[in-house]
Amino acid sequence: MTSFIIDDIEYKVEINRKRIKNINFRIEDKTIRVSCPFLCTDRYIIDLLKKNEKALIRMSKRSERQESRKEKILYLGNELNFIQFKKIMFDGNTAYGPSVDKVNEYLQMEIDESLERFQKVLPEITYSFVGAALILFTVVILVPLVIVYMGGFIDMP
Repeated sequence: MTSFIIDDIEYKVEINRKRIKNINFRIEDKTIRVSCPFLCTDRYIIDLLKKNEKALIRMSKRSERQESRKEKILYLGNELNFIQFKKIMFDGNTAYGPSVDKVNEYLQMEIDESLERFQKVLPEITYSFVGAALILFTVVILVPLVIVYMGGFIDMP
């Protein structure tokens, strides 16, 4: 196993020889994983890494962005600070819990339960608004129309 430096960061190079025709590079966890045919030499792979350094820089930046997204706790569009603790708790913009994944899982479960409760209440709220709109329509528009049409047949005080 060798190492390779990209943007002043040292990456381990893992070479995995397979029955394939092309050479593939993947960057994850400060490791460049190379899949290559059986007949590729280590020297050829290192030369190819040097030749494709710009592409590797892009890949490493993309990998860093993906890793940083995994370590965040987002709740209602706000990033929460994380402190490791036995139980899951929230205080202001700080989340306490056994791991970031467990806190994110808990938040997702809470959001799903809230949406489910809202979906159960939504028809009742909708019916209330429709009923109120019908009553308002009747009082404001239909009653004066009937009065005008009937020529004062219904006496309104």
